[in-house]
Amino acid sequence: MNTPYQPKPIRILWEAEPDSGWEDDYFDGILVRDYGALYRSNRNAWLALVEPTETAGLYRIDGADLQLISKEPLEDIARMLSEMSALDYLLKVMPDVMLPDEMPI
Repeated sequence: MNTPYQPKPIRILWEAEPDSGWEDDYFDGILVRDYGALYRSNRNAWLALVEPTETAGLYRIDGADLQLISKEPLEDIARMLSEMSALDYLLKVMPDVMLPDEMPI
């Protein structure tokens, strides 16, 4: 039997584009899969693809992140998402996010 993935606390780096006028930002979050993390920004939860950096416990956002309209604790969101199929997840988020016209799967 597979044991459920245990979320672990991490720091997450959002890197600003060069010459954008923005500064890098850091967030506390939890790693919910090898390269997936939840973090909180502006009081909402975000789900992001991340990659490890050379600094232990620090991960960099690597590409996409998706705002989840939820004030629930990150651990509760991680538990809920881990119990959902991809179809359940898409059906849950479709009313609340603007999805692309096409989505490669």
